Amino acid sequence: MADTKDYPSNRYVRTVVGRIAYKDWEFRTTFSSTGTGWIEATIPVINSETGEPATFSPITMPLLMRADDNWERSIVNGVFEFCQRLELHELNELFTYRGKRIYEPHRKLGT
Repeated sequence: MADTKDYPSNRYVRTVVGRIAYKDWEFRTTFSSTGTGWIEATIPVINSETGEPATFSPITMPLLMRADDNWERSIVNGVFEFCQRLELHELNELFTYRGKRIYEPHRKLGT
């Protein structure tokens, strides 16, 4: 793993994330006092209970960057993986069989 002094600056990370577009989602980055990067997304969704449009914000996840020769690629891949997780969550939440959600991600264990 690379020494932290080799990590890209917060400004660089924000610049790369600012160039990413997907649907009408909004992305931003935040950084903890220890330098951990977080990706935040604001996304319009359909509320699975009411069927009405809703906006979720912020949805956060640590920005996964792999020590790499190409930090730009690593940052973009991290945001892409974040989007995949959010899309899978929505698919699980809205997918129905015979009118019932069978992959409900909010279901508690054993229910």
